[in-house]
Amino acid sequence: MDSNSALIDFAKAYVRACIRRDFDALADAIYPGDLDKLKNNVVWCAQAMAQIEPDATFLSLFGGELDLEDLRVLSPRQFFQNMLKGSMGGTDGGAWQDIANSIRIGSIQRPSESAAIVEYSLEVTIEDTTEMVENEMELQLIGERWFVMLRPGVRRVSEQVRLRLDDFQKRKARDQPNQDLDCDADDLEAFELWGYRDSNKRVVIEPRFAQAGKFSEGLAPVRIFKKWGYISAAGDLVIKALYDRAKPFSEGLAAVALEDEAGEIVWGYVGLAGRLQIKTRFETAGTFNNGVAKVSMSTRGQKRAFLIDTNGTEHKPRVLRN
Repeated sequence: MDSNSALIDFAKAYVRACIRRDFDALADAIYPGDLDKLKNNVVWCAQAMAQIEPDATFLSLFGGELDLEDLRVLSPRQFFQNMLKGSMGGTDGGAWQDIANSIRIGSIQRPSESAAIVEYSLEVTIEDTTEMVENEMELQLIGERWFVMLRPGVRRVSEQVRLRLDDFQKRKARDQPNQDLDCDADDLEAFELWGYRDSNKRVVIEPRFAQAGKFSEGLAPVRIFKKWGYISAAGDLVIKALYDRAKPFSEGLAAVALEDEAGEIVWGYVGLAGRLQIKTRFETAGTFNNGVAKVSMSTRGQKRAFLIDTNGTEHKPRVLRN
């Protein structure tokens, strides 16, 4: 039997175990290191969360009705099985044989001799409606045995909570209570600061902004005190905080607003270099798409919406003639 044949047989057996809800077979198939890491992360998170939210809401994400003490004594394998029972419900896969016979293996990617990504599909009939379900699994060869790696989504549930709790505790350690403060505790006021972090939850730009928008074309709108400006991905203020409102960039322009003498908000557009390229005169201002943006103005009490080009000139759509 060649390596791909063994891999296909293992993949089909794993899918059949999922259909049958054979929790013993599923636990056998998962890479043991993933089981250890999953349980260790969940235990750590559950202990930390118990100090903050003692109602065990976090544990309910993993199925079942475990409390922290129950969790500690379970082996990684037992914890995983309990999680499956809670999320999949029961141990009877029902009339699985027809479904199991419909399993089809699609493409097989082999990043290395000991790794594989297998795409598979199966037909599922619910209330006389048949649907094709498609999915994939990541496999690892250890010795002569294939194992299924836990899906990234399963791993991230606990890992993201752990990252957030780590961040919470680090920030707690930076608290600076001052017993000599000449004020009562009731006089302390809450404030909110915004920053930016990457996909791994690593803080890249420390929270220091009153508000913050998304990055686009290398810049992001941020509010410092009462005014908005724009920062680079390095956290540098590249467009000074001059505006009362600000939106992300699109096609080299961003809608910004100022308050006029009558106290009304009027919109215009600033360029990436920080120069106001379209003066503030619109009641509303959208983002540019294919060279035009939708704006509105009122004339003699009548509000009119129209398109402008990147020069601020009303856009006249071309009429195509045969």
